[in-house]
Amino acid sequence: MSEELIAPQLIDAPAEPSPFISILSGCFGGIAQVITGQPFDCVKVRLQTAPAGTNPSLPSIVKEIINKEGYAAFYKGTTTPLLGIGACVSVQFGCNEYMKNYFIKKNNGSDMKLTQYFQSGVVAGIANAPLAAVIEHVRIRQQINKSKNAPGALDIFKTIYKNNALGRGLFTTAIRDGFGLGCYFTFYEFLINKQLKTNKQYENDRKNIESWKLCTFGGLSGIVLWMCIYPVDIVKSIKQTGPIEKKPDGIVHIFKGLYKVGGVSGFFKGIGPALIRSFPVNAATFLAFEASMRALT
Repeated sequence: MSEELIAPQLIDAPAEPSPFISILSGCFGGIAQVITGQPFDCVKVRLQTAPAGTNPSLPSIVKEIINKEGYAAFYKGTTTPLLGIGACVSVQFGCNEYMKNYFIKKNNGSDMKLTQYFQSGVVAGIANAPLAAVIEHVRIRQQINKSKNAPGALDIFKTIYKNNALGRGLFTTAIRDGFGLGCYFTFYEFLINKQLKTNKQYENDRKNIESWKLCTFGGLSGIVLWMCIYPVDIVKSIKQTGPIEKKPDGIVHIFKGLYKVGGVSGFFKGIGPALIRSFPVNAATFLAFEASMRALT
């Protein structure tokens, strides 16, 4: 894989979009992500946090949710991510675009390198982690509550705050998102640049790439993301779903426990719905982002 890529696209044109446009476009991408992915995410969390020694299947989890809680349960905890994930994706895409602009200027017109795309994604992931850790903590506690009268997001947030647990899972989230978004954005930009290099009709402008290709590239990038980060994500889920009043187990302790109970496969418990979810969710995210950037610039 060549390390030199064509410097793209919407953001390095002579008149650069303002950071506000990148952030707003990221918000639209986040809303699309939540609406598309919430049912899959609910199932994923239930699989990840199933009691040790149990190995429920995806169909059995889906059936249990429908029978005991109803179809609306698949969107349990949606309010928090709808507001919060929009903010998270805004941070992710906004920081990523800012870093790409930084490298484009630093290179003085030379092509960006894959390592620079990766660094841009890492910065975006780490910047996103403090917000994502809190939002996901609230959402996960809503999703694992099987009662039809489960507490709302605000009540759960108050409980987390009262127990000084707002930062629970922050370090794990930073590791996950830093490495994960580095891979995520690098792979997406690699696919975009391959198109610009091999298809002259695009005139080196990503605005000319068809929407179905943007969806495909976004979906594939989502699969790459989850393949890279899933073991860390399952550790984060376990860390954030422990008794709120107790100090959580450390990362190493959780890793050892997972391996002892399930071996290597224990680190991939629930990966099925995560991968199934990743393609449509990230296809929708990137399409919404790119469409918004095109409309606003």
